[in-house]
Amino acid sequence: DFVFFGREDALVFADHEVATVFGGTVLSPPVVSPDPFPSEGLYGGTKVLVVPADARGTFTVGLHFPQRSGLADQNNLPVPLLGLFPAKITIEVGQCCHDIGTDDAGCIDSVTRGECAAMADPLYFLPGGTCADGCGACFPARAAEPDLIPATRAGDLIPVVNNRFLSFRVGDRNQLQGVRVTFGELPPPFDRWNGLTLWAGEPERVSERGGLDDDRAPTFTTARLVCDVGEAFFGDWSELGTVHLRHEGIVPGGTYLVQVVNATCDAGLESNFSAPLELTTAARWGDVVGVFDPERGLWTAADQSVDIPTDVISVLNKFANRPGAPMKARADVEPACVDLKINILDVVRILDAFRGLPYPFVPDDDPCDSRYWGAPCR
Repeated sequence: DFVFFGREDALVFADHEVATVFGGTVLSPPVVSPDPFPSEGLYGGTKVLVVPADARGTFTVGLHFPQRSGLADQNNLPVPLLGLFPAKITIEVGQCCHDIGTDDAGCIDSVTRGECAAMADPLYFLPGGTCADGCGACFPARAAEPDLIPATRAGDLIPVVNNRFLSFRVGDRNQLQGVRVTFGELPPPFDRWNGLTLWAGEPERVSERGGLDDDRAPTFTTARLVCDVGEAFFGDWSELGTVHLRHEGIVPGGTYLVQVVNATCDAGLESNFSAPLELTTAARWGDVVGVFDPERGLWTAADQSVDIPTDVISVLNKFANRPGAPMKARADVEPACVDLKINILDVVRILDAFRGLPYPFVPDDDPCDSRYWGAPCR
Protein backbone atom coordinates (compact mmCIF):
# COMPACT_ATOMS: atom_id res chain seq x y z
CA ASP A 1 0.00 0.00 0.00
CA PHE A 2 1.17 3.53 -0.67
CA VAL A 3 -0.06 7.09 -0.11
CA PHE A 4 0.65 10.36 -1.93
CA PHE A 5 -0.11 13.67 -0.23
CA GLY A 6 -0.28 16.92 -2.17
CA ARG A 7 -2.36 19.66 -3.75
CA GLU A 8 -5.53 18.62 -5.46
CA ASP A 9 -4.34 20.18 -8.72
CA ALA A 10 -1.25 17.92 -8.52
CA LEU A 11 -3.36 14.81 -9.09
CA VAL A 12 -2.23 14.54 -12.70
CA PHE A 13 1.39 14.67 -11.57
CA ALA A 14 0.66 12.07 -8.89
CA ASP A 15 -1.09 9.85 -11.39
CA HIS A 16 1.89 10.11 -13.72
CA GLU A 17 4.29 9.17 -10.94
CA VAL A 18 2.17 6.24 -9.85
CA ALA A 19 1.64 5.00 -13.37
CA THR A 20 5.36 5.12 -14.02
CA VAL A 21 6.67 3.71 -10.75
CA PHE A 22 3.92 1.36 -9.62
CA GLY A 23 2.92 -0.09 -12.95
CA GLY A 24 -0.32 1.73 -13.56
CA THR A 25 -2.00 1.06 -10.22
CA VAL A 26 -5.29 2.95 -9.95
CA LEU A 27 -5.34 5.58 -7.24
CA SER A 28 -7.96 5.53 -4.53
CA PRO A 29 -10.40 8.46 -4.61
CA PRO A 30 -8.77 11.59 -3.14
CA VAL A 31 -9.70 12.57 0.39
CA VAL A 32 -9.63 16.32 1.00
CA SER A 33 -7.48 17.12 4.02
CA PRO A 34 -8.80 19.33 6.83
CA ASP A 35 -7.81 22.96 7.39
CA PRO A 36 -5.32 24.62 7.23
CA PHE A 37 -4.70 22.81 3.91
CA PRO A 38 -8.16 22.70 2.34
CA SER A 39 -6.76 22.47 -1.16
CA GLU A 40 -4.62 19.41 -0.50
CA GLY A 41 -5.59 15.78 -0.40
CA LEU A 42 -4.43 12.23 0.24
CA TYR A 43 -4.15 9.80 -2.64
CA GLY A 44 -3.42 6.12 -2.12
CA GLY A 45 -3.43 2.78 -3.83
CA THR A 46 -2.43 -0.86 -3.57
CA LYS A 47 0.03 -2.74 -5.73
CA VAL A 48 -0.47 -6.51 -6.13
CA LEU A 49 2.60 -8.51 -7.10
CA VAL A 50 2.17 -11.73 -9.04
CA VAL A 51 4.65 -14.25 -7.61
CA PRO A 52 5.59 -17.22 -9.83
CA ALA A 53 4.46 -20.61 -8.55
CA ASP A 54 8.07 -21.83 -8.49
CA ALA A 55 9.40 -18.81 -6.55
CA ARG A 56 11.91 -19.65 -3.80
CA GLY A 57 13.83 -17.76 -1.14
CA THR A 58 13.63 -14.11 -0.06
CA PHE A 59 12.62 -11.32 -2.44
CA THR A 60 13.05 -7.60 -1.82
CA VAL A 61 10.50 -5.30 -3.42
CA GLY A 62 12.76 -2.39 -4.39
CA LEU A 63 11.56 1.19 -4.51
CA HIS A 64 12.83 3.29 -7.44
CA PHE A 65 11.19 6.57 -6.53
CA PRO A 66 12.55 10.12 -6.99
CA GLN A 67 14.06 11.36 -3.74
CA ARG A 68 11.62 14.25 -3.61
CA SER A 69 8.03 14.69 -2.56
CA GLY A 70 6.92 17.17 -5.21
CA LEU A 71 6.14 19.66 -2.44
CA ALA A 72 7.90 22.81 -1.26
CA ASP A 73 8.20 24.37 2.16
CA GLN A 74 7.54 28.01 3.13
CA ASN A 75 10.92 28.96 1.67
CA ASN A 76 10.04 27.25 -1.60
CA LEU A 77 12.65 24.55 -0.96
CA PRO A 78 11.88 20.91 -1.92
CA VAL A 79 10.43 18.84 0.91
CA PRO A 80 12.34 15.54 1.16
CA LEU A 81 10.58 12.23 1.47
CA LEU A 82 10.06 11.03 5.01
CA GLY A 83 11.25 7.53 4.21
CA LEU A 84 11.22 4.62 1.79
CA PHE A 85 10.92 1.10 3.19
CA PRO A 86 11.38 -1.82 0.78
CA ALA A 87 9.17 -4.84 1.42
CA LYS A 88 10.54 -8.36 1.80
CA ILE A 89 8.73 -11.58 0.87
CA THR A 90 10.18 -14.88 2.07
CA ILE A 91 9.06 -18.20 0.61
CA GLU A 92 10.76 -20.79 2.78
CA VAL A 93 11.97 -24.07 1.34
CA GLY A 94 13.27 -27.22 2.95
CA GLN A 95 13.10 -30.99 2.94
CA CYS A 96 9.89 -32.96 2.64
CA CYS A 97 9.79 -36.51 3.96
CA HIS A 98 6.73 -38.26 2.57
CA ASP A 99 5.00 -41.65 2.83
CA ILE A 100 6.79 -42.19 6.14
CA GLY A 101 6.70 -45.82 7.25
CA THR A 102 5.60 -47.18 3.86
CA ASP A 103 7.38 -48.79 0.91
CA ASP A 104 7.05 -45.50 -0.99
CA ALA A 105 8.85 -43.45 1.68
CA GLY A 106 11.12 -40.79 0.25
CA CYS A 107 12.52 -37.29 0.60
CA ILE A 108 12.56 -34.26 -1.69
CA ASP A 109 14.78 -31.21 -1.27
CA SER A 110 14.08 -27.53 -1.92
CA VAL A 111 10.29 -27.69 -1.81
CA THR A 112 7.89 -25.23 -0.23
CA ARG A 113 5.59 -26.07 2.66
CA GLY A 114 2.61 -26.05 0.30
CA GLU A 115 4.27 -28.44 -2.15
CA CYS A 116 5.10 -30.80 0.69
CA ALA A 117 1.53 -30.69 2.00
CA ALA A 118 0.31 -31.95 -1.38
CA MET A 119 2.32 -35.16 -1.08
CA ALA A 120 1.22 -38.42 0.50
CA ASP A 121 0.78 -38.71 4.28
CA PRO A 122 2.30 -39.35 6.68
CA LEU A 123 4.84 -36.62 6.04
CA TYR A 124 6.65 -33.69 7.58
CA PHE A 125 8.30 -30.53 6.32
CA LEU A 126 11.47 -29.07 7.81
CA PRO A 127 12.25 -25.48 6.75
CA GLY A 128 15.90 -25.14 5.79
CA GLY A 129 16.52 -28.88 6.07
CA THR A 130 17.99 -31.15 3.44
CA CYS A 131 17.44 -34.80 2.67
CA ALA A 132 21.08 -35.38 3.58
CA ASP A 133 19.94 -34.98 7.19
CA GLY A 134 17.75 -38.04 6.74
CA CYS A 135 14.06 -38.46 7.44
CA GLY A 136 14.68 -40.32 10.66
CA ALA A 137 16.45 -37.38 12.25
CA CYS A 138 15.05 -35.76 15.38
CA PHE A 139 13.81 -32.24 14.81
CA PRO A 140 12.65 -29.87 17.58
CA ALA A 141 8.92 -29.33 17.99
CA ARG A 142 7.22 -26.00 18.46
CA ALA A 143 5.93 -25.32 21.96
CA ALA A 144 2.21 -25.57 22.72
CA GLU A 145 0.16 -22.37 22.98
CA PRO A 146 -2.62 -21.68 25.50
CA ASP A 147 -6.24 -21.26 24.53
CA LEU A 148 -7.27 -17.63 25.08
CA ILE A 149 -10.36 -15.85 26.35
CA PRO A 150 -11.23 -12.23 27.27
CA ALA A 151 -10.19 -11.36 30.82
CA THR A 152 -13.09 -8.91 31.26
CA ARG A 153 -15.62 -7.15 29.11
CA ALA A 154 -13.68 -5.66 26.20
CA GLY A 155 -10.52 -6.81 28.02
CA ASP A 156 -7.31 -8.35 26.77
CA LEU A 157 -7.13 -12.05 25.96
CA ILE A 158 -5.58 -14.30 28.62
CA PRO A 159 -5.12 -18.09 28.90
CA VAL A 160 -8.28 -20.03 29.73
CA VAL A 161 -8.34 -21.33 33.31
CA ASN A 162 -10.56 -24.38 33.87
CA ASN A 163 -11.32 -26.49 36.93
CA ARG A 164 -10.88 -29.94 35.38
CA PHE A 165 -9.36 -29.56 31.88
CA LEU A 166 -6.16 -28.26 30.31
CA SER A 167 -6.89 -26.29 27.13
CA PHE A 168 -4.27 -25.48 24.50
CA ARG A 169 -3.31 -25.59 20.82
CA VAL A 170 -0.37 -27.63 19.68
CA GLY A 171 1.36 -29.19 16.70
CA ASP A 172 3.52 -28.45 13.68
CA ARG A 173 1.66 -28.98 10.43
CA ASN A 174 2.32 -32.28 8.66
CA GLN A 175 4.42 -33.68 11.49
CA LEU A 176 3.73 -36.66 13.72
CA GLN A 177 4.02 -35.57 17.34
CA GLY A 178 3.11 -36.63 20.85
CA VAL A 179 2.08 -34.51 23.85
CA ARG A 180 3.47 -35.08 27.33
CA VAL A 181 2.06 -33.51 30.50
CA THR A 182 4.02 -33.26 33.75
CA PHE A 183 2.14 -32.67 36.98
CA GLY A 184 3.89 -29.75 38.64
CA GLU A 185 2.53 -28.40 41.92
CA LEU A 186 -0.80 -29.98 42.90
CA PRO A 187 -2.80 -29.17 46.04
CA PRO A 188 -3.11 -31.74 48.88
CA PRO A 189 -3.96 -34.60 48.78
CA PHE A 190 -3.13 -34.70 45.05
CA ASP A 191 0.41 -33.51 45.71
CA ARG A 192 1.41 -37.19 45.96
CA TRP A 193 1.31 -37.08 42.15
CA ASN A 194 3.69 -34.11 41.82
CA GLY A 195 6.28 -34.82 39.13
CA LEU A 196 4.17 -37.52 37.44
CA THR A 197 4.46 -37.53 33.62
CA LEU A 198 1.55 -38.68 31.47
CA TRP A 199 0.78 -38.66 27.76
CA ALA A 200 -2.18 -37.44 25.73
CA GLY A 201 -4.16 -40.37 24.37
CA GLU A 202 -6.29 -40.64 21.25
CA PRO A 203 -8.23 -37.38 20.63
CA GLU A 204 -11.99 -37.63 20.19
CA ARG A 205 -14.76 -35.26 19.19
CA VAL A 206 -17.49 -34.91 21.80
CA SER A 207 -20.76 -33.05 21.55
CA GLU A 208 -21.23 -29.90 23.57
CA ARG A 209 -24.79 -31.12 24.13
CA GLY A 210 -24.35 -34.84 24.89
CA GLY A 211 -21.79 -37.18 26.42
CA LEU A 212 -18.69 -39.12 25.43
CA ASP A 213 -20.51 -41.27 22.87
CA ASP A 214 -22.34 -38.34 21.31
CA ASP A 215 -20.79 -36.44 18.39
CA ARG A 216 -23.65 -34.10 17.50
CA ALA A 217 -22.55 -30.59 16.53
CA PRO A 218 -21.24 -28.43 17.98
CA THR A 219 -18.32 -30.54 19.19
CA PHE A 220 -14.98 -30.03 20.91
CA THR A 221 -11.77 -32.08 20.95
CA THR A 222 -10.74 -33.86 24.13
CA ALA A 223 -8.20 -36.54 25.05
CA ARG A 224 -7.59 -38.49 28.23
CA LEU A 225 -4.11 -38.64 29.76
CA VAL A 226 -2.51 -42.10 29.75
CA CYS A 227 0.59 -43.41 31.53
CA ASP A 228 2.23 -45.55 28.85
CA VAL A 229 3.92 -43.82 25.93
CA GLY A 230 2.82 -46.82 23.87
CA GLU A 231 -0.79 -45.66 24.34
CA ALA A 232 0.01 -42.05 23.45
CA PHE A 233 -1.32 -40.50 20.26
CA PHE A 234 1.35 -39.51 17.75
CA GLY A 235 -0.21 -37.60 14.90
CA ASP A 236 -0.77 -34.17 13.35
CA TRP A 237 -2.17 -32.22 16.30
CA SER A 238 -2.24 -29.00 14.28
CA GLU A 239 -5.40 -30.22 12.51
CA LEU A 240 -7.35 -30.49 15.78
CA GLY A 241 -7.51 -26.86 16.88
CA THR A 242 -7.89 -26.36 20.62
CA VAL A 243 -7.52 -29.60 22.60
CA HIS A 244 -8.88 -30.13 26.12
CA LEU A 245 -7.07 -32.79 28.20
CA ARG A 246 -8.77 -34.55 31.10
CA HIS A 247 -7.63 -36.73 34.01
CA GLU A 248 -8.46 -37.20 37.69
CA GLY A 249 -5.21 -35.42 38.51
CA ILE A 250 -6.29 -32.25 36.70
CA VAL A 251 -7.82 -30.46 39.68
CA PRO A 252 -8.35 -26.86 40.86
CA GLY A 253 -5.24 -25.14 42.14
CA GLY A 254 -2.78 -27.21 40.10
CA THR A 255 0.14 -26.38 37.82
CA TYR A 256 0.95 -28.48 34.74
CA LEU A 257 3.67 -28.48 32.08
CA VAL A 258 2.77 -29.39 28.48
CA GLN A 259 5.54 -30.43 26.08
CA VAL A 260 5.69 -31.77 22.52
CA VAL A 261 8.03 -34.31 20.93
CA ASN A 262 8.36 -35.49 17.34
CA ALA A 263 7.76 -39.16 16.55
CA THR A 264 11.26 -39.39 15.05
CA CYS A 265 12.83 -38.39 18.38
CA ASP A 266 13.85 -40.49 21.36
CA ALA A 267 11.20 -39.71 23.99
CA GLY A 268 13.68 -40.85 26.63
CA LEU A 269 15.86 -37.77 26.10
CA GLU A 270 14.63 -34.59 27.75
CA SER A 271 16.49 -32.42 25.21
CA ASN A 272 14.22 -33.72 22.45
CA PHE A 273 11.11 -32.10 23.92
CA SER A 274 9.79 -28.63 23.16
CA ALA A 275 9.93 -25.81 25.67
CA PRO A 276 7.21 -26.35 28.31
CA LEU A 277 3.92 -24.50 28.33
CA GLU A 278 2.87 -23.95 31.95
CA LEU A 279 -0.88 -24.12 32.50
CA THR A 280 -2.76 -23.60 35.75
CA THR A 281 -6.25 -24.57 36.79
CA ALA A 282 -8.69 -22.36 38.70
CA ALA A 283 -7.05 -21.09 41.88
CA ARG A 284 -10.41 -21.35 43.65
CA TRP A 285 -12.53 -24.50 43.35
CA GLY A 286 -15.79 -23.77 41.56
CA ASP A 287 -14.61 -20.58 39.85
CA VAL A 288 -15.88 -21.20 36.31
CA VAL A 289 -16.39 -17.77 34.74
CA GLY A 290 -16.29 -14.04 35.26
CA VAL A 291 -19.01 -11.65 34.12
CA PHE A 292 -20.99 -12.17 30.91
CA ASP A 293 -19.95 -10.03 27.94
CA PRO A 294 -23.13 -9.31 25.94
CA GLU A 295 -21.24 -7.77 23.04
CA ARG A 296 -19.17 -10.91 22.47
CA GLY A 297 -21.94 -13.19 23.67
CA LEU A 298 -19.70 -15.15 26.04
CA TRP A 299 -18.64 -15.53 29.65
CA THR A 300 -15.29 -13.91 30.46
CA ALA A 301 -12.39 -15.60 32.23
CA ALA A 302 -12.61 -17.03 35.74
CA ASP A 303 -12.21 -14.18 38.24
CA GLN A 304 -11.01 -15.97 41.42
CA SER A 305 -14.41 -15.82 43.07
CA VAL A 306 -17.42 -18.14 43.17
CA ASP A 307 -20.78 -16.42 42.86
CA ILE A 308 -24.35 -17.40 42.09
CA PRO A 309 -25.00 -14.75 39.35
CA THR A 310 -21.92 -15.86 37.42
CA ASP A 311 -20.57 -19.34 38.18
CA VAL A 312 -23.75 -21.11 39.30
CA ILE A 313 -25.93 -19.48 36.65
CA SER A 314 -23.42 -20.14 33.85
CA VAL A 315 -23.29 -23.88 34.60
CA LEU A 316 -27.07 -23.96 34.95
CA ASN A 317 -27.28 -22.34 31.51
CA LYS A 318 -24.94 -25.00 30.15
CA PHE A 319 -27.11 -27.72 31.70
CA ALA A 320 -30.05 -26.23 29.79
CA ASN A 321 -27.94 -25.76 26.59
CA ARG A 322 -28.84 -22.09 26.47
CA PRO A 323 -27.15 -19.78 23.93
CA GLY A 324 -24.01 -18.13 25.27
CA ALA A 325 -23.37 -20.81 27.90
CA PRO A 326 -19.69 -21.62 28.60
CA MET A 327 -18.21 -24.57 26.76
CA LYS A 328 -18.21 -27.98 28.38
CA ALA A 329 -14.49 -27.92 29.24
CA ARG A 330 -15.24 -25.02 31.58
CA ALA A 331 -18.54 -26.22 33.02
CA ASP A 332 -17.95 -29.98 33.49
CA VAL A 333 -16.50 -30.38 37.00
CA GLU A 334 -17.67 -33.80 38.21
CA PRO A 335 -17.37 -36.71 38.98
CA ALA A 336 -13.75 -37.55 39.89
CA CYS A 337 -13.15 -38.63 36.30
CA VAL A 338 -15.24 -36.11 34.39
CA ASP A 339 -17.99 -37.76 32.37
CA LEU A 340 -18.17 -35.14 29.58
CA LYS A 341 -21.80 -34.50 30.48
CA ILE A 342 -23.42 -31.50 32.09
CA ASN A 343 -26.11 -32.50 34.56
CA ILE A 344 -27.66 -31.05 37.69
CA LEU A 345 -24.81 -32.48 39.78
CA ASP A 346 -22.37 -30.10 38.08
CA VAL A 347 -24.62 -27.23 39.13
CA VAL A 348 -24.82 -28.59 42.69
CA ARG A 349 -21.02 -28.89 42.91
CA ILE A 350 -20.59 -25.23 41.99
CA LEU A 351 -23.29 -24.29 44.51
CA ASP A 352 -21.39 -26.30 47.16
CA ALA A 353 -18.22 -24.41 46.25
CA PHE A 354 -20.09 -21.13 46.69
CA ARG A 355 -21.08 -22.34 50.18
CA GLY A 356 -17.41 -22.94 50.96
CA LEU A 357 -17.31 -26.74 50.77
CA PRO A 358 -13.90 -28.17 49.73
CA TYR A 359 -13.11 -30.01 46.53
CA PRO A 360 -15.03 -33.29 46.99
CA PHE A 361 -12.75 -35.85 45.31
CA VAL A 362 -9.56 -37.60 46.40
CA PRO A 363 -6.85 -39.28 44.30
CA ASP A 364 -6.76 -43.01 43.61
CA ASP A 365 -3.74 -45.03 44.66
CA ASP A 366 -2.92 -45.70 41.01
CA PRO A 367 -3.14 -42.71 38.63
CA CYS A 368 -2.83 -45.12 35.71
CA ASP A 369 -5.91 -47.15 36.67
CA SER A 370 -8.30 -44.65 38.20
CA ARG A 371 -11.85 -45.82 38.81
CA TYR A 372 -15.10 -44.25 39.76
CA TRP A 373 -17.69 -46.43 41.46
CA GLY A 374 -15.66 -49.45 40.31
CA ALA A 375 -15.73 -48.53 36.61
CA PRO A 376 -12.50 -47.49 34.82
CA CYS A 377 -12.30 -43.80 33.95
CA ARG A 378 -12.74 -43.11 30.25
